[in-house]
Amino acid sequence: MTEPVFNGWGSCEVCGKPIARPKEATISVCLKRVDAYEETYKEWEAHNVEHIGKGMDITRGYEGHPDRVEWMVTHAGCACPGCDAECGCDYWFACDRFDSLAKVLAWTLHLQEKTWLDSTDWERLVRRLYRLPSA
Repeated sequence: MTEPVFNGWGSCEVCGKPIARPKEATISVCLKRVDAYEETYKEWEAHNVEHIGKGMDITRGYEGHPDRVEWMVTHAGCACPGCDAECGCDYWFACDRFDSLAKVLAWTLHLQEKTWLDSTDWERLVRRLYRLPSA
C-alpha cells in the first residue's frame, strides 16, 4: 500500500466556494441527522431482523438500509443544509486539526468514544481527504 497523501480541502460542501484557509473551515456532522438516522435504522433493523447475522453485510447497499450521516467540510459560517447557523446541532472541529495522519488518528480514537460514530460516514471522509481506496 502506498503512503496516504492529503487530498486538500476542496470546496465548501454548503456554499461551493473554495476553502482557502483551513483555520476558517470546519469538519462537522449534524447531530440532529444522527438522531434521525438512528431512529430510521432501528425501524429498518426491526423489519429486517431475520437477515441480521446470516453473513450478510447489512450496512452496505442492502435494500432499504438508511444511509449514514455525512461528515461535511464547510466554511465555519456555513450551516449544515436544513439547519440555521444558530441551531447548535453540529459536532465540529477546525480543519487545521485534521491536516496530518497523526491528527486523523487522534480524532478517530476520540470519536470512537462517541456512541453515535457508527451512524456517520467517518471512514468515507478520511478515505476521501487522504486518497485511501475502499477496503
